Amino acid sequence: IVIDGLQFAGGKADKVLIDIMVSNHITITNCYFSSHVPDHAIRVRDSACNNIAIKNNEFQDAGHLDAIRIDATSSSIIMNNITVDNNIINIAGNGIFVFLDAALVETGVYPENIIISNNTISNTTHAAILCSSGKNFIISGNVLSEIGTMSTPNINAIQLNNLHDSIR
Repeated sequence: IVIDGLQFAGGKADKVLIDIMVSNHITITNCYFSSHVPDHAIRVRDSACNNIAIKNNEFQDAGHLDAIRIDATSSSIIMNNITVDNNIINIAGNGIFVFLDAALVETGVYPENIIISNNTISNTTHAAILCSSGKNFIISGNVLSEIGTMSTPNINAIQLNNLHDSIR
C-alpha cells in the first residue's frame, strides 16, 4: 500500500491523521502535514506492523505530541523493518518517538531494525528523536536544530533508552 502526495491540514483534538495498526508493506511518501496536527501526524502502532516506510514527507506544526510515533503496546509479535527517511519536521513535541510499552520490555519483545536517517528536525519542544527500547537501530545523517524549545530543563536532542545490539 502506498500513500503518496496527499496534503493534510489540521484535525480534531485527540486524533491521528494516519494511524497504522497490524499492517505490512506500507509506504507513506511525498505527503504534507500542516496546521497543528492534534496528536500525531503518523502513528504506527501495535507490534504486528512490519515493513513500513515513512519517507520524503514534510511536517509543519506537526503536533503537540509527536510528528511520527512508532509504538508497540501489545502482542508478542515483533514489530520490525521500519524506516523513517528524508523527512522535514518543523514544530512538534517530539520529532520522532519510538516507544515500547513497559509490559513488553519484560518479555524481551522489542521493535527491531528501525532506521531513522537523513531527516531534518527543528523547533521541537522536547527531543528530536526519542527511542525507548529496541534492537538493531540505525540513526544516521539527521540534521537537528532548535531542539527542546520548551523551558523544561535537560531536554536531549536525541534520547536513547534500553536499546540493544547495533546502534549508530
